[in-house]
Amino acid sequence: TAPAANRERWADLQGSVSGLLEEVANLVRRVEGLDEKLRIRTASCEELLRQRSRELEQQLHGQQQKVHLAVSTFEEMSKRQTSKL
Repeated sequence: TAPAANRERWADLQGSVSGLLEEVANLVRRVEGLDEKLRIRTASCEELLRQRSRELEQQLHGQQQKVHLAVSTFEEMSKRQTSKL
């Protein structure tokens, strides 16, 4: 009968829509999980980059001090040599 067939099609359609809604909800949860992982990874990379930048700045500062000391030493030695002449 036609009403029975329509009810069956309606039930099938509702089942399909419910299944799709469930799949979409699962995808939303997966994307949210991936988004959180990405945020954590990005924050970790940013912190690592900041730490490495600080280390390089410290190394650069140390090298600058060594160069300054070497230049000062050279200038002092040059003055001594000039005064001996």
